[in-house]
Formats: sequence, structure tokens, C-alpha cells
Amino acid sequence: MFNTPVLDVAIGLVFIFLLYSFLATSINEAIATGLSLRARMLRKAIALRMLSNTVEENKVLNFLKGFAAIFTEIVYMFTGPPEKKGSQRNIGDQFYAHPIIKNYSSSSFFRAPSYLAASNFAIILIECLKEDFNNKMAEIAAQKINDNKRCGSRCASAFFCFRHFSPANKACHQFINCQC
Repeated sequence: MFNTPVLDVAIGLVFIFLLYSFLATSINEAIATGLSLRARMLRKAIALRMLSNTVEENKVLNFLKGFAAIFTEIVYMFTGPPEKKGSQRNIGDQFYAHPIIKNYSSSSFFRAPSYLAASNFAIILIECLKEDFNNKMAEIAAQKINDNKRCGSRCASAFFCFRHFSPANKACHQFINCQC
């Protein structure tokens, strides 16, 4: 082409490497799509990492858990993960039970989305956090009442104490008609 064998070989090698890289990328994408790797990793990142209470563990235990998770993922790939009962469900499970997420699924085989728009993610997350807060409102109010009893306050309404509780000094203050 340019009458220089070195330049012809270099251009040919670049072209061959480019073709092989496109081939490898397309095979990788086909495998990732077929096994829904991106969707499972997104679900794992949201439900198990971001929206759960994870404890700090040592590296060896994490490595062993990760190694065991490879085999469970292979089993879950064909059977699907087991359904969690009410007390075992965390905010991440509520997140994936939301109707918007269920509408993202493309078929019965691909149940989880591989991509979420930022606006939809924010909407779903806020709704799940609101629902979780509303479900735990009685528990939170009882804890605040117990904290107020320890500080010696005699407030007329538990919700009033709940709204004016200061977590910085663990005491209630700024009450109207209260002897704090």
C-alpha cells in the first residue's frame, strides 16, 4: 500500500488487533447478557451492599464468603434466589419489589433490570425509605419516649418529644408547656 513493508505490517497488525478486540468485546457482551451478569451485579450492589447493614469482617472470611457465593450464584442462575420472609426483608428487597423495578424487567427470564435511570433510582429509594420509616415509627417513638424518661422530662405528648429530641446530647429540650 505505501511501498514500505514495515508500515504495511504495522497497519495490518493494528487492524487485526482491532478486529480481535471487537470480537472479544462482542463475545463478552453476549455472555454477560445471556447470564444477566450486569443485572445480578446491580441487584447485589444495591440490595446487599448499599441498602443493608453490613458488618466489618476480616479479609479471609470475606474471601471465603465470596468463593462460596460463586457456587450459590450458579445455582441461583437456574433456580432463582429463595424468597425472603417478612422479617428477613431489608430495604434492598423492598427496593426490588417496587412496581417501577418490576416494570423494567424485559421478560420472565430477565427479572431484574441491568440499568436504572438516576431519577427512577431516586424516586424508588425515597419511597422505600419512607415506607421503612413509617413501618418503624412506633419503634422509634417508643425508643424516644424511653430516652425522655431517662432524662427526667414529663412531656404531654410522645410525638412532641420525638420532634424535639436532640441526638447530640441525648436530652429533650425546647418544649412548650414541658418541665424539661
